[in-house]
Amino acid sequence: MQGVAHIKGVPPQVFEALKGLTQESSVIVTGKVRADKRAPGGFELDVENVEVVQRVPETNPYPITLKEHGVDFLMEHRPPVGAVTAAVGHLRIRAEIMRAAAEYFDQNGFIRTDPPILTPAACEGTSTLFPVDYFGDPAFLTQSGQLYIESRRWRWARSTASDRHFARKSRRRDGI
Repeated sequence: MQGVAHIKGVPPQVFEALKGLTQESSVIVTGKVRADKRAPGGFELDVENVEVVQRVPETNPYPITLKEHGVDFLMEHRPPVGAVTAAVGHLRIRAEIMRAAAEYFDQNGFIRTDPPILTPAACEGTSTLFPVDYFGDPAFLTQSGQLYIESRRWRWARSTASDRHFARKSRRRDGI
């Protein structure tokens, strides 16, 4: 939702605080919501007060601007996912796919099993481990849930798993 602050509608210190903001600064804004069919989403916030929580300094600006950036730059300077419109759309599509898959598996008698994220050793066919210190013991980020789910198949013939796995970056174009 966008906020609107008119110079005559807010105290001078609020207007000055707004004028001094830089991209990606953090604020707490209070005001009154009103319907406006011209506004994105059909509503606007008439700003009454602004509290600047964190201001990004001009000497060290947020690196992602409104211009286009290449993949290499974005991999080094990851934007918050919710701030990227395309990412929000992808997240909604992914959420719907995950919901539909979970519904299908549930309706067809599958048991969901969640492989651990940390494992004591590598799985078959992997060459790169990502070590972490687990309360003083060595552990590794899992690279595949396959072995975990295969070990449960003897008990639960119909089981499924859908979790995060960590593997080295692929050099192939298709990411496999």
